[in-house]
Amino acid sequence: MKKLDLLNIEKRFKTVTGISYDIDVFPLENKVDFNTDKGKSKEFAEVFTPLNIVDKMILTIPHGGMTDKTKNLDMCAGHGQFSVRMLRKLNNDYNLDIVYYLKNYHYFNEIQIESCYKLMYIFGSYINLSIGDAMKLGELPYNHKGIWYYLDNNWFNVTNFVRELYEKFSNEYDINEEKIFVKKFKEGIR
Repeated sequence: MKKLDLLNIEKRFKTVTGISYDIDVFPLENKVDFNTDKGKSKEFAEVFTPLNIVDKMILTIPHGGMTDKTKNLDMCAGHGQFSVRMLRKLNNDYNLDIVYYLKNYHYFNEIQIESCYKLMYIFGSYINLSIGDAMKLGELPYNHKGIWYYLDNNWFNVTNFVRELYEKFSNEYDINEEKIFVKKFKEGIR
């Protein structure tokens, strides 16, 4: 993988979402939207918040309420649009060490394995990611790190398995590789 920095993350995010607009400024003034899959919208209630609305939401956080040392969770992360925009804001304010921040202060939650693949492509495989029902996050071990999967009423640390599986794929986003990843994940997790 190329060096993980904010511009690379934003480039990868644009690849996954199909956005062609510049997103390296904060806040975005114009509507930056991307397509929602109607089937997934029905099955998972998946609807993507336009990035300019994400920015407005982030701007409602009181001064000092979000710093380079604030732990946060991108719940129902989808493609990570809240994380991408939050990282842009934090980087502007604190000249953020992105890798350190993602490993130590940032958490993702997602239920769809396809989206987990996208999150790892965008943010790297060393993220903190819980794969499962957000209503069960309180059952995770205190100060958990890495990748966890909710199965049979328990959380399991699957960090090594998922990272090893993910690292077998190319550095470029490919929908066919995503499908193979999902299949191998589901086969290997049981």
